[in-house]
Amino acid sequence: MDETRRRRLALIWTAFAVVMAYVTLADGVEMGTSDLLGAVAVAMGLGLAYLYYANPRGMLDFGNGE
Repeated sequence: MDETRRRRLALIWTAFAVVMAYVTLADGVEMGTSDLLGAVAVAMGLGLAYLYYANPRGMLDFGNGE
């Protein structure tokens, strides 16, 4: 996967996490199931954004580098 596509996907996942954080926190924090699910979605979105941006140990190269 080329670097431009990885960075674009990282930006998309970051935007998803920002929107999910807004939706989760817009009505206040009540510590209910919906807030927990929203926090998990935000964490997963940020985790995927990091994975696509940093590409640790060439994880997204799928063996094409060598």
